[in-house]
Amino acid sequence: MENSDILITEEQNKLAVKQDGWAIQWIEEPSVEIQKLAVEQNGNAIKYIKEPSEELQKLAVNQNGLAIRHIKEPSVEIQKLAIQENSFAIEYIKEPSVEIQKLAIQEKASAIQCIKEPNIEIQKLAVEQNGLVICFIKEPSEELQKLAVEQNSLAIQYINCLLYTSDAADE
Repeated sequence: MENSDILITEEQNKLAVKQDGWAIQWIEEPSVEIQKLAVEQNGNAIKYIKEPSEELQKLAVNQNGLAIRHIKEPSVEIQKLAIQENSFAIEYIKEPSVEIQKLAIQEKASAIQCIKEPNIEIQKLAVEQNGLVICFIKEPSEELQKLAVEQNSLAIQYINCLLYTSDAADE
């Protein structure tokens, strides 16, 4: 019997992706049902689906917010779902709106480390929730430093480090 004589059934494909969503990468032209089962098992399996529907995108990011990295031009709704599942998904959103940045910070202040050049409003929101995130902010203002220490006195360790670093650079 040659390899070309072996036929994999739809049921075998279903079983494979139910066990491991990544198995979809070896299925030629998977049915919509197979695609759905794959992303329900592993959101990142969306990487192997050509032109996934909005429904599949929702399933993928609900299963794993970081699956957004495999979605080209995700809608605002998909971005929100991804952030709600995992605030660090913002790292994979190209030019996230201020609204999306706020959502990420509200979910987890430390997500600020995944935002390129957050504006002062976003910085302040993050520090108000967790003063220790000051360590992720490049050149924080004095107001932000004060706010960080007021929120969490342990933030002083990062402020003093900033002062020491800038003093050394000035010499």
